[in-house]
Amino acid sequence: ADLMKKKLDSKKRFDSVYDGIEENEDLVKTRQELDAQKKLNVEEWDEDDPDAQREYTGVRPGAYCRVKLSGVPCEFVKYFDPRRLVLLGGLTTQEEAFGFVQVRIKKHRWHKKILKNNDPLIFSVGWRRFQSVPLFSLKHVVAGEDRNRMI
Repeated sequence: ADLMKKKLDSKKRFDSVYDGIEENEDLVKTRQELDAQKKLNVEEWDEDDPDAQREYTGVRPGAYCRVKLSGVPCEFVKYFDPRRLVLLGGLTTQEEAFGFVQVRIKKHRWHKKILKNNDPLIFSVGWRRFQSVPLFSLKHVVAGEDRNRMI
């Protein structure tokens, strides 16, 4: 009962902060611009053949398309279940490039091993999962100069 009361109080505080907030003016303006562009696109491509339209504009979001895959392992075909969803995705050229990101990582309490440099880790970011080999360092300030000390 006490826990439920705390949860309800927390929900009331959250609702009082976020209820009634007006939409951001920039967001409203962007939505209006997107709607106007969508209307122009429909007017422009309305009389054209759907195949010609797809050639120039691509497949519309939410439309069905046929994907032809090559080099698929035989296990995929053998164990394929049409009732299960198959997600297809890829990386853009910017995402494939070598890059640096500074983050703070905390080791999970159940993970017994010490995190070390050059140990491959899997990061879940939104819908995507990345495998990477991180370099761990500590930010070290010496005489007003920031340095990253490798650990």
